[in-house]
Amino acid sequence: MLQKTAVHLTARYPNLWRITQNVVWLGADNALRLFIGLLVTAWMARYLGPEQFGAFSFALAFVAFFTPFVSLGLETIVVRELVSTAADEQGRILSTAFFVKLAGGVLAFVLCFFSTVFLSQNGPHVRWMIFIISIGIVFQSLDIIDLYYQSRLLSKYTIWAKNSAFLLMSMVRIVLIIRHASVEAFAVAAMLEIVLGGLNMLFLFSRQKIGLRIRFFSCSLTKRFLQESSFMFASAFMFLCYSRIDQVLVGKFLGNTFLGVYSAVIRTSEMLFIIPMLLITTLFPLIVQYRLTNTGLYERKLGQFYFLLMWMTFFIALLVSLLSDKIILLLYGTKFILAGELLRIHVWVLVFLGVGVANTFVLIAERKATYNLMRTMIAGVFSLIVNVCVIPVLGLKGAVIVSLISYGIATFIIGIFPGARDPVFFMIKSMFCFPGQTKKI
Repeated sequence: MLQKTAVHLTARYPNLWRITQNVVWLGADNALRLFIGLLVTAWMARYLGPEQFGAFSFALAFVAFFTPFVSLGLETIVVRELVSTAADEQGRILSTAFFVKLAGGVLAFVLCFFSTVFLSQNGPHVRWMIFIISIGIVFQSLDIIDLYYQSRLLSKYTIWAKNSAFLLMSMVRIVLIIRHASVEAFAVAAMLEIVLGGLNMLFLFSRQKIGLRIRFFSCSLTKRFLQESSFMFASAFMFLCYSRIDQVLVGKFLGNTFLGVYSAVIRTSEMLFIIPMLLITTLFPLIVQYRLTNTGLYERKLGQFYFLLMWMTFFIALLVSLLSDKIILLLYGTKFILAGELLRIHVWVLVFLGVGVANTFVLIAERKATYNLMRTMIAGVFSLIVNVCVIPVLGLKGAVIVSLISYGIATFIIGIFPGARDPVFFMIKSMFCFPGQTKKI
């Protein structure tokens, strides 16, 4: 009977087995990173203390501002092209995107290096950590291989590559803690995790028939990619303004000790976002296929997608909010006890971030990426201006509240633009309607 059921489901849903495998692999990956990553980060924060952990977090946040130069907003565009393009064209798409990202990575490293001259007040150890971590930016160009596996629902290869680096560097971090290493050593570990993850993916990809070859590079395709991704590049940079500028400003106005406490809150919330990202990275390529083949099925699946993300993130945020003090005390210890009250508020960004990221992918699929730039610009400018005014007065609680409002603005503000009104209203309706009952507005 089970065999007949399996045959029936496979015949009716030909992608079901690949989707199931992908979800299982991504689920295992996210569970591993959520559990081990959170524990190792918490142990590292306990060892370094709020001040040194704040300095390390400042270096990470500063380098993050240069990552859009290597991503260039190409991720979802490349996935869309790989899904909707014939197999013989995929080598040209991947090779072109890789060399464009590699050039962007080199540029990002150079800009990051020379920008450290403006950080004389942060001390030489912070500038040294920024230099070390920024080396990994160049190797992020190899993430183009992950996009190929995403488009084919073969995320297990990316998981093998990156998790081996993640586990190795997690063990290295534990050894560093036991050996009482300096904070700069943890910056080296952060950089090596990116480098090893990229090299591992390159090794696995070398067994594929499609290679990253300079002879496949296309100037015309490069021009089209850069034209289409220009809005996404600017959008990614503005996203960092409202997702990372608060950490930089907390460090500037309140010092590294308070930044260490604030970073514990941010790290915990970011780790929890791994769970909804499992659904987003798995289902987006399939949703693109539905849009190309069956509009009615695309709209129904999209409604179910939003509904599931909304209520998954809501219950995660509710549970963490109720237990925030105990979670912080258990993970980070008494030195970070102030983070409990902050986490109770900040964890609710998961709801906005989940449906917001999903809506970003949908707008790209519908070739409306311009609106992503508009909303991130509004949210980024709001976050920058209000944080500058609020953090010196209200401190960490003000930064948390502004962060929550910024994510809310970024998710819903584009509803004011006529061209994006229908997708946003559909998203809002889908969040509260039972799947299958939502119709396109």
